[in-house]
Amino acid sequence: MLEVGLLVWLIGVLGIFIKGRNLIELLLCIEIMLSGLLLGFVSISLEIDDIGGIIAMLMILVLAAIESCIGLMALVSYYQISKSVKVINLRVIKG
Repeated sequence: MLEVGLLVWLIGVLGIFIKGRNLIELLLCIEIMLSGLLLGFVSISLEIDDIGGIIAMLMILVLAAIESCIGLMALVSYYQISKSVKVINLRVIKG
């Protein structure tokens, strides 16, 4: 199961480097990376029969939810200013 988590994390990393032109795509790829990390924590926790990995997974899950809320809030603000969600136009909110 650890290999599956690593594969999911790598898919998220490749998504950032290949399709990283849109802010929504970047947020989704970051969420995919966090899901792969969570899967890795759970698999290691189950392998060594310890609850610490599951507790770490729950904390990371809460942080991922907070990150999604803040990212979407920033995305909506950016869209209202620039009328676009492309990364190349990100210099509009400088300052």
